[in-house]
Amino acid sequence: MHRDSPLLKRAREKSSKKSFSIPRKGRIRFFLILILCTIGVWFSRSCVSNGVQPPEKELHTQPVKKEGKVQKSKKKESPKPISKKKLERSKLLSKEDVTDLFVHYPPGFDDATDLISLKKRSLRIHYSIDSTLQRIGKKFFKRYHPKYGAIVAMEPHTGRILSLVSYTREGEVSIGRRLYCSNIFPAASIFKTITAAAGIEKAGLKGDTPLKMRGSNHTLYLSQLKPELDPFREVPFQDAFAYSINPLFGRIGIFMLGPDGLQEYALKFGFNASIPFELKNMRPLFVCPDTGFATAEVASGFNKNTCISPLFGAMIAACVSHEGKMYAPTIVDSVADNTSKERRYTRERKLWRLPVQPETVVELKGLMKKVARYGTARKSFRYIKQSNRFKEMDYGGKTGNVDKDEIGKVDWFVGFCRHKSDKDQHVAVGVVTVHDAYWTVHSSYLGAEVMRKYIRRLQIEKKKNLEGPTG
Repeated sequence: MHRDSPLLKRAREKSSKKSFSIPRKGRIRFFLILILCTIGVWFSRSCVSNGVQPPEKELHTQPVKKEGKVQKSKKKESPKPISKKKLERSKLLSKEDVTDLFVHYPPGFDDATDLISLKKRSLRIHYSIDSTLQRIGKKFFKRYHPKYGAIVAMEPHTGRILSLVSYTREGEVSIGRRLYCSNIFPAASIFKTITAAAGIEKAGLKGDTPLKMRGSNHTLYLSQLKPELDPFREVPFQDAFAYSINPLFGRIGIFMLGPDGLQEYALKFGFNASIPFELKNMRPLFVCPDTGFATAEVASGFNKNTCISPLFGAMIAACVSHEGKMYAPTIVDSVADNTSKERRYTRERKLWRLPVQPETVVELKGLMKKVARYGTARKSFRYIKQSNRFKEMDYGGKTGNVDKDEIGKVDWFVGFCRHKSDKDQHVAVGVVTVHDAYWTVHSSYLGAEVMRKYIRRLQIEKKKNLEGPTG
């Protein structure tokens, strides 16, 4: 067919006039897709204008460029080290200087001394640590393998720390390197000691004061906290403490002390305050209750918001065993130039707090002695009770336990052991252990054995010194 034929001309004219058209069956789909695309573009632009990245771009964020350079994220600044010039030249160091020194030269406490080498000289640090007591604590943890644990032993009449042991079982997630200074542990029934002190001074409670209660010893129900109980039974205050009876202490908190009374004595003992210690430590925590039932929970230790460290637990026991005096803890006896032997730092005994009156201490000490004699720690003190060496000793403490979902079953003991006439035979401890479903050892047993072994060794050494050399 010739290219100029009429049929081809009509075909070319028809194709040139033909334009884009949408089939009738696809028009609705087309307009829906167009609307969705429009909405998507609008949403993307609005996100950018409001400073929000669209969802698909969050996985591929790029560094923001400014003036042709990529902005790098700022690194966290490490704490500034103690001035080397000050260590080299200063003749005297303060307690704060020693604290800064430990931040950058962490002590191990495996020996009674440490040597720190500087540029031009060396410093010899003498600790108050008892190496034998330190080994005993570590041996106990290796034997019983709790999940976590810490032991603190101290001289109540000086504040000198005799032992600091921290333990994490192999394979467990670390919750801290120095657990003896950590406040992640709920105080549990250890806080009953504070409630008891407040009850003695503000409500006139004594060991033989009868208190009304109903129900189980270790529950805390609203029915046990009613103003009038019917039926009820009477329990002496000393038994309420010895057996750690929650509803009785809850009633003391509600009807005798109130939130303000509890807070007053918590602050007197040092809760929410920084403990003046050479090692960085966490302050004990107290949250004032705002309801009647919350007051009962705090007073009995039936809560997880009141938290203490083993260091502070030992300080509470030390205060009760030594005339109500709470001394600032220290672990460094002295720092000297290793060559010239010149002293650069010497510890000072410093009274930190006087939370209770001397007559209150007598009552508190009596309550804690009941815990060891026939209360919740009676089995842990069986070796001490059977030993003739401890007939002239006052000893006691307070137990506590609570479940903490994040770590396990927390078990507490704070206590003391003191000779009635020899002030050197005097020690206070704070022990915490954390367990799985079943206990491997009770903290009260570890505390009692640490005190027993320490006092026993002191007695043997004293006897040798009195007898003198033999030959």
